[in-house]
Amino acid sequence: MVMKFIDTFAGVGGFHLGVKNVLPDAECVLAVEWDQDAKDTYLNNFPETPIFGDITELTEIPEHDLLTGGFPCQPFSINKQSSVKKVYDEEDNRSNLFLQLVRIAELRKPKYLLFENVAALASMKNKDGGLVIEEIKYAFEHIGYNVDYKVYDAADFGVPQQRKRVFIIGKRKDLNETINWPKPEYKKVAVRDILDNDELVGKEYNANLDNKTCTSRCFHKSEDSSKRWDESNRYYCNRSNKNDDRVFKWVVTSEPGAKKIEEKLELVPEYTKDDMVWQDKKTAFEESSRDNNPIKNGRLVITPKNIIMYDTPSKISRQHERIYSIDGISRTLATFGHPLFNVDGRLRYLTAKESARLQGFPVDDGYKVHQTHGTACKHFGNAVCVNVVEAIVKANFSQEST
Repeated sequence: MVMKFIDTFAGVGGFHLGVKNVLPDAECVLAVEWDQDAKDTYLNNFPETPIFGDITELTEIPEHDLLTGGFPCQPFSINKQSSVKKVYDEEDNRSNLFLQLVRIAELRKPKYLLFENVAALASMKNKDGGLVIEEIKYAFEHIGYNVDYKVYDAADFGVPQQRKRVFIIGKRKDLNETINWPKPEYKKVAVRDILDNDELVGKEYNANLDNKTCTSRCFHKSEDSSKRWDESNRYYCNRSNKNDDRVFKWVVTSEPGAKKIEEKLELVPEYTKDDMVWQDKKTAFEESSRDNNPIKNGRLVITPKNIIMYDTPSKISRQHERIYSIDGISRTLATFGHPLFNVDGRLRYLTAKESARLQGFPVDDGYKVHQTHGTACKHFGNAVCVNVVEAIVKANFSQEST
């Protein structure tokens, strides 16, 4: 019997590819995606699939066996949440779009459900202190499904990208089928392995470092600003805020012999910003070079090759102040602020096709990306990793799972 599936919040087809890679005869009877550029890309790759726009207006729902969807993550994203409270935005209409999946499942009673969202959803709480993921789980259990969820990292499934996401599997209770979670592969795949051969591809970054200065790291005018900043007095002041004239200095506060060195910023009242000279940004990157490419569980991890440290009061560098090694893996792709790599001495961003490969999209076998680079990278920042979907489908919905 041919598996029929509906691909909701379809993006550019990550779920579609993951299902078809395992079940080539499966038929996608409907895709749902509101973004026009994503719809165009989806239809360019899967022209036989009918596609609808706004899921809230969807009324003609065909019979199907599997309902998939990467429902909107913005209300649950760590970028919008307090790291302490982790309370989701119940006023954001996108928070409740998973109820559209409940509506479809209740109406058509497909055998199986497979959804994906940001990892933070697994620990996020509502205003009453309950887990949001348990609310979602209960909503589907209430209409007749056994439901379970698990956080996976895409890097554990053969792509060189750290991408932690929660996956939700549902199986209709009357089927009496167990939910199976596939074991990670842990392959040593590096960003270098997915790069295009032409060394001239990719947007250059080098010019952005020339003649640039750090936002905050500075020397007193009496100091030798040519020496390493971490060997100086390590002054800090907020250059971007014209109303803040204060100067601080990083000082060690922990006791001698402590296992961990604790530091903090202390005000230096005798100095103002006029007394300071800011460090050269390119030098700051070179000072902080690190490239040891450690291994975790048999696979590579993220390795910053160049990074500016202590340029913020939190002592954590900003994403745009990290350059990564291509012999490690990539940080999580996002819809903006794409990762920057040192490609054998040349600083550049990934191409659209390279970003696609980080998500397991088969661009070398005919998959077509959007022609506009920024739009394509946004698509893959929003996409589900094909490899993880494929592993879950194989473990649960194929002959191998029976």
